[in-house]
Amino acid sequence: MKLTALAADTQAPPFRWDYQYSLPADCLRVPQQTEDGGRNGRFLEYEVIGRKLMSDVEAPFYLRYVRRVESEAEFSPLFVDAFAFFLAGSLAHVITGKNSFAQTLLRQADIALDDASLSDTLQSSVQPAAETGIVTIR
Repeated sequence: MKLTALAADTQAPPFRWDYQYSLPADCLRVPQQTEDGGRNGRFLEYEVIGRKLMSDVEAPFYLRYVRRVESEAEFSPLFVDAFAFFLAGSLAHVITGKNSFAQTLLRQADIALDDASLSDTLQSSVQPAAETGIVTIR
């Protein structure tokens, strides 16, 4: 994840939205956004079309996004372990001729990847559940 403040493009969208923003080059996905980028803020309405984000929110648009990581130095150590198991499992049958050894390493890669995902998930505060009409009426 990465945080940034987007400046509005000079050209407005043709209809529906008031402002248009260019997504960063390393942006892979835009999760749900909140006012001022805060966790407890009001959910913002927006739409992603191609490499543009359309919204009625004035600049700057505080964006939290999933980014492409290209430098191996930024990989988490647990992900590196999982990737090493995956590579070893992928090559094990070719090198050793033992399919069971390859399967064991690939299972270990799955376990390591689950551990890495869990570790990354637990590095931030819990996201509050969105309040819907049915919850507030109850």
